[in-house]
Amino acid sequence: MATGNPGYASQCVQCEECLEKCLQHIDIPEFLEKVVREIEGDNLKQLESVAKEAFMKALYQE
Repeated sequence: MATGNPGYASQCVQCEECLEKCLQHIDIPEFLEKVVREIEGDNLKQLESVAKEAFMKALYQE
């Protein structure tokens, strides 16, 4: 559930509870590892800033 606080794929502790609950049988821990490799790099803060700016523009566009 959204709390207003950011959550990151790198926070996954590989407990695999999500595997038991996923009705689509997605390998969520493996997917999150890929997200960490491809997105949560050195430019994460820049990506967050760009995404936030784009969201705000779309939200307030008339």
